[in-house]
Amino acid sequence: MTKKACAVLLLFALHAWGDVGSLQFQGRTVVEVITEYEAAGYQFIYSSDLVRSNMRFSADAPPGLPVPRLSAALREFGLTLSAGQGDVLRVVREQLVERSFSGRITDTNSGDPLAGVKVEIEGAVVFTDQNGRFTVMVADVDTVTVSREGYVGKLLPAALTLLDELHIGLSPEPRIEEVVVISSRYAIKKDRLSQHSLDADELNALPELGDDALRAANRLPGMASIGLSAKPYVRGGLQDEMLVVFNNIELLEPFHLKDFQSVFSGLNPSLIKSIDVYTGGFPARYGDRMSGVMDIAPADDHRQFGGEVLLSLLTAGASGYGSMADDRGRWALSGRRGNLDWVTRVVNPSAGDPAYSDWFGQLAWELDPATELDLGVIVYNDDIKFTDFDEDGEVAHSKYRNTYGWVQLHRDWSPTLTSSTLLSFGSIRHSRNGFVIDEDPDGSDAFVDDDREFQVWSLAQHMFYDVSSDLVVEFGGRLNYQSGKYDYVANIERHELAEFIGLETSIVRNISERPDGMSGGAYVSARFRPQPWLSLETGLRWDFQDYLSGGSEHQISPRLSAKFDLSANTRLRLSVGRFFQPEGIHEMQVVDGLNEYQEVQHADHYIVGLQHDFGNSGLSLRAEAFYKTFQDPKRRFENLFNPLVLLPELASDRIEIRPEKARARGLELTVRYHPDDNLNVWLSYTKASAEDRIDGAWRPRTWDQSDTISSGLIWNAGHWSMSAALIWHTGWRSTRLPSFIGEDDLVDVKRNDDRLPDYLSLDARISRTWERPSQSFTFFAEVTNLTNRDNVGAVEYELEENEDLGGFDVFAEQELVLPLVPSIGFEWKF
Repeated sequence: MTKKACAVLLLFALHAWGDVGSLQFQGRTVVEVITEYEAAGYQFIYSSDLVRSNMRFSADAPPGLPVPRLSAALREFGLTLSAGQGDVLRVVREQLVERSFSGRITDTNSGDPLAGVKVEIEGAVVFTDQNGRFTVMVADVDTVTVSREGYVGKLLPAALTLLDELHIGLSPEPRIEEVVVISSRYAIKKDRLSQHSLDADELNALPELGDDALRAANRLPGMASIGLSAKPYVRGGLQDEMLVVFNNIELLEPFHLKDFQSVFSGLNPSLIKSIDVYTGGFPARYGDRMSGVMDIAPADDHRQFGGEVLLSLLTAGASGYGSMADDRGRWALSGRRGNLDWVTRVVNPSAGDPAYSDWFGQLAWELDPATELDLGVIVYNDDIKFTDFDEDGEVAHSKYRNTYGWVQLHRDWSPTLTSSTLLSFGSIRHSRNGFVIDEDPDGSDAFVDDDREFQVWSLAQHMFYDVSSDLVVEFGGRLNYQSGKYDYVANIERHELAEFIGLETSIVRNISERPDGMSGGAYVSARFRPQPWLSLETGLRWDFQDYLSGGSEHQISPRLSAKFDLSANTRLRLSVGRFFQPEGIHEMQVVDGLNEYQEVQHADHYIVGLQHDFGNSGLSLRAEAFYKTFQDPKRRFENLFNPLVLLPELASDRIEIRPEKARARGLELTVRYHPDDNLNVWLSYTKASAEDRIDGAWRPRTWDQSDTISSGLIWNAGHWSMSAALIWHTGWRSTRLPSFIGEDDLVDVKRNDDRLPDYLSLDARISRTWERPSQSFTFFAEVTNLTNRDNVGAVEYELEENEDLGGFDVFAEQELVLPLVPSIGFEWKF
C-alpha cells in the first residue's frame, strides 16, 4: 500500500470514531455493517458479486480504529479495503502472495503411499494422488490437517511448512480388521480370506492381451484358464459361477465376444481404481454366485480436470474426468473400441468383422458434507461376424448390447454409521444368426436364429455401522424385478460322428418363453474381536426367487471366518460357508433345448490358510487349502471334443452332463517378494482337482487343472517399467476316439479320460514414460506367448470313409489357442 493510501485510510480511521468505533459485527451481514459506516459518513464502492447479501460475520472485529477493524473483519470473506478516488473506500479481493506447498503421505506400517488423503491448509482442500503426493498453492499457513477414512488424522503446526517437502505418515485406526488372507502376487489394500486385491498401478504394469484389466485375474491361484477367455474357472467351478460387481452394481455379462469365448472384458482399465477378487469364503453381502467374486472399485479421486488417451494395435480408448462447483461435483466419461476388426482385415479379411466397443459416464454430486448422489451408465456393444470355413464351413453373426444405469445415494449419518441406497437398471439385447455347411460325415448341416431380451430393475440398501473399535456390523438387502424374452429356432442335422457316440442326429427346436418375476435377499454380518489374538466374522444371508420354473424358492446361507494371530508375523485363517446360485433371468439354456429354469444349486466352502511375513523384508509366504462340495448341480451341455467353435450347440459332439454332485479341492502355495514400490516378484504353485459324480462314479471336469505354476515380475527403474508373467499347467482333460470306427459300431467313449499337452505361456511388457508438469506420455510394447508355443485347447476329429474295411478312419487335429501376439501402443495422460 502506498504512503498516500495509508494517509487516506488513517483520516478515515479517525473520522466518526465515536459513531462506529465500538460497532458490533458478529451475526450481522456485511451489507448491514457497511450501511452503518455510510450513515457515519464513510463512502464505499463495491460490487454485489463481491459483497453478497447472505454474507454474515461469524465473529466480532478486533478492537481498534473503525477502518482497520472493518478491513480485518472482511478477511473472513477474502476481502479488504482499498483507497479509491477522493474520500471513497473500495471493497476489493484480498491480494496475497501464494507459494507452492507439497508433500507425500504414506502408511506408517507398510510404507506404501496413500491415495485420496484429504489435505486442508487455510481453507484450501486437495487430495493425494496414487503416489501419495499433493501440491497446493497457499498464501498463509497456520496449520495443516490431513485425514483419510480408516486412519488417524493429524494436525501439524505451521513451522513444518517451511520444509521444501513435507513427509507425513498416517497410522491405521485401532479398529477391528477384516478377516483376511493375502495373495502374495498383488499389493493388498484389504486382505480378506481368499481375497486378492489388484490396484490400478499393477493393472497398468501387467502384460495383458488387449489392455484388458479383468484378464489379470486369470493369473491368480485357484483360477483355471487356457489364455483365451477373460472368464476364469474359479476353484473348479463353472465360468458362470463368478459374480462381477462394479460400484455396487452387478454386471450380468461384462464381457465382449460373449458368444466366442468371452475374450475381452467390457471395462476400460482407466475406470478402475482396484479389483478385489474372492476365490472362496466371501462375505454375506455377496449372493447369487457360489464360486467367486470380482468386486471392482471405480476410479473416483479425480479432483482436477484430466484424461487419458490410449491407442494400441488391439485397443483404442479415451477418457476424461474432472470436478465442478468447487469440488462439489465430480464427473468421468470414457469410450473404448476394440481394434480386432482392423487387425482381422489386414491379417485375414475372410475371417469376419469383430467390432465391439464400450462406453461409460458418471456424475457424483455432494448434496451436503454428509450426502453424495452418484449417477452412472455403462454400455457394451458387440456387432460381430466370424467366419471359419477351413475345408468345411461355419458362419456366425452376433449382435449384443448390454446397458446399465444407476442412481446411488451415499449418506454419512454419523462418524460410525453410513449407508448406500441404490436404484439400478440393466438391459440385455442379444441376437445370433448362424449356419454350418459340411458334406463330410463328421460335420453338421445346421441353422440357428436366436433372439433374446432381458430387463432387471433393482433396489438395494447397504448399511455399515462401526459400533466400536472391536465391532463392525454390516447389513442390507435388495429387491429385483426382472423380465425376459427368448425366441430360439434351430434346425440341426448331425451326421455319423453323433451316431457313433450315441447322440440324436436330427433336431428341431422352436422355443419361445416370456419369464418374469421378483427376487431379492437380505444379509447381516458382524466382524468383532473377542480376544486380541482372535478376529471373527459371522454372516447370515436369506434369498428368494419367484420367477423360477418350480415356483417360489428361498435359501438361507450361514458363513463364518476366523483369524488367529499366532505371532506378530504369522496368521492362521479359517472359513466355512454355504453359497447358493439360482439361474438368472438370462440363463435359461434354450440353446440346448431347455425351456425352464433348473433347481437352485449350492456349494459349501471349507478353507484354511496360513501366512507368514518375514519381518519388514518384503518377503512373505502363504499357504491355503480348500475343499468345496457342490449340491444339486445343474444339467449342463458341453462339446465332447472341441468347444472352440463358433456355434457350439450345433456341433455333432454336443452332449448333456447330469452330475449328481461335484467337488473341488486343492492346495495353493505362494511366495512373494515386494520390498518397495520398484520391485514385485511372486511365485505360486497350485495342486487341485475338480470332479463330477455321474452314475455313482467320480469323473474329472474338463478344466481339471491338476498342477499349476504362476510367476511374475514387475520392476520399475526410473521412467522405465518392465514386467513378465509366466503360467504353466497340466493340460486340460480331453476325450479320445479310436483310430477306426466300424460302420455299425457304437463307440463307448470315456469322457475326459485323456489330457491335452501341458500349457505354457510367457508374457512380457516394457514401457517408457516421459513426465511433464501436467501430463505424461507412455510408450509400451508387450507380447503374449513370447515363445510362440503351440498351446492346444482342444482336439477336432475328422472321419474319412474307408470302404475296404467298411467303416471310417479317424483323424485327430489339434486346435491351438493364442499364438505369439505382439502389441505396441502409447498412452497420454493429462
